[in-house]
Amino acid sequence: MATTTSENTKWSTTMRFYTKKYNMMRNLRLAATDFLTIGMALLFLAFSVSATAAPPKSVRNNEEGGGLGVVISKANVTISKKSLQWVYTLGGKFKVSPETLIIGPDGKEVGLKEMLVPCDVQVSYAVEKGRRVAFRIDIKRIADGAAWQWTSETPE
Repeated sequence: MATTTSENTKWSTTMRFYTKKYNMMRNLRLAATDFLTIGMALLFLAFSVSATAAPPKSVRNNEEGGGLGVVISKANVTISKKSLQWVYTLGGKFKVSPETLIIGPDGKEVGLKEMLVPCDVQVSYAVEKGRRVAFRIDIKRIADGAAWQWTSETPE
């Protein structure tokens, strides 16, 4: 019952073939599982990126939103009076703050103190808590006899 060399070679060759085939199939199963896992991860990533990239509805239809999350409107008005917190027009008042950008007729930024009144302006504003808050004031024309005067905060 001794085995010959040719039988040993045949047996080991056959075992190697089956081993390679088994390993190849196992590797293919792993590759398919990895492919599905990576595909699912990419789909999830694409969905989450597209959902976060969309702007909020309030800014979506507004060109000047700039990521503020508020709807900005524009109005051409004449400012007749000013105070530290408000600018007054015939149609009402606009709240101003140190962050309000005021652009003079020459295109340079000016402060609220340097703004001459009365003047014709274009106000970019948003309505917050029922008040109109000015984000930007573009001075178009300064009236003759305009001054730097302040209006008192107390009603007249």
